[in-house]
Amino acid sequence: MTERVRQLATRDIPQAIRLADQVFRDQDQSSMGKAFPHLFSPSNIQHCFGYFTNHKLVSFIGVVPTHIHVGCASLRTVSIGAVCTHSAYRGQGLASQILQKVLDYVETLRASILLVSGWRSLYTHVGCTRFGEVRRFFLNQEDLQSSVSALPPSLKSQSFSRDKQTYLTSARQAQQEVPHHENEKKVRTMQPQDLFTIWHHYRHRRCAFDLSVQQLQGLLNAASYASCWHLEHHVFVTETAGKITSFVVIGVPTPNTNTSTHGPANAVLIEWGGEATDAPKLFQAFFDAHPNRILECPIPWYESEWQDILYALKTNNRIETNQGTIKIMDVHRFVEDLQPYILSSVKAKGEGRNCDIRVLDDQLIALSFIESGKTIHLSREQLIPFFFHPTGVSADQSLRFDEKEQLRTILPVPLPNINGLYYV
Repeated sequence: MTERVRQLATRDIPQAIRLADQVFRDQDQSSMGKAFPHLFSPSNIQHCFGYFTNHKLVSFIGVVPTHIHVGCASLRTVSIGAVCTHSAYRGQGLASQILQKVLDYVETLRASILLVSGWRSLYTHVGCTRFGEVRRFFLNQEDLQSSVSALPPSLKSQSFSRDKQTYLTSARQAQQEVPHHENEKKVRTMQPQDLFTIWHHYRHRRCAFDLSVQQLQGLLNAASYASCWHLEHHVFVTETAGKITSFVVIGVPTPNTNTSTHGPANAVLIEWGGEATDAPKLFQAFFDAHPNRILECPIPWYESEWQDILYALKTNNRIETNQGTIKIMDVHRFVEDLQPYILSSVKAKGEGRNCDIRVLDDQLIALSFIESGKTIHLSREQLIPFFFHPTGVSADQSLRFDEKEQLRTILPVPLPNINGLYYV
């Protein structure tokens, strides 16, 4: 009997899909091969690892290299998921053996961070940590209709964008050239010809996975995250004078969803982009089509405009940690990748550089404050709450108020929702 861990080849794709389907899917769900084209494609499968017994794949870890853009910076990122073992081979530590090979391989890719869609001990034992914060809002039609008329004027009139000056100018000019009644926003479902504009709004978020237009179309069709929870994608857009100003992707329970088996049949906001002030109209369009549903909206801490709208709608909500874990693979590469974001953040605040980040070794970085001459040291484990949690800097008792204010020009660093369109 031959047993070994190895990278997969194109010929192994049918085995990998079959194993993943056996572990994760039921008869009402689409195949993992269809739902995760970015993972099981011939161009990506070579990055994945499995445990083989006599050429039979019995345990598998999916590996997907990508980039995450954070402002003008680009983080070299590897996502892992679809981790599964055949029922007859569980309890033998096979996934742990594969994961170690994966970590060694990710190092050869020179990735900065590793993202995992899970948080069980398999991942925490190798240094993966929960990170970030989302606020999950629970919206129903009654709350929306009773609250939307009471929205503050500031939330009705503002337009939000990562790059307001360049992003909205052309739309505003176009609105001035047509009669007022043609400027009224209407909501409709996405059409194929909307793809470029939706991609544009997706790319102009504060942070996002780096997707091509074709990849975005593929993920809209695949419904990777949605399909795991018996949901299907419904895409709504707002349009003014022929120009799309925003979009939402909502996962809606499929007609044959068994709520006793799969839990409450709530709809879920999966992806969004464009002007936050369009949100009430987009949500109303959803409730017009699905009046008795509850819509869950998990909004990351940095999407303050969307959170403000949902707060103003008097929506029930709760704070959660991101549903996944992160591991900084190499401190040097992590800081190197982030430098453009750090520099642009300081410049955007109109301030000189008042703190400096230096990498001392693979496990330690130094934050030096130019004015006070003070230096604090952060281990690799301390980096996660400090860099990615909205209260990480505020909670540090060793920092003075002015030092915290200086750090807030660059921290925390936003990361995209890992349960969005690009789910692994």
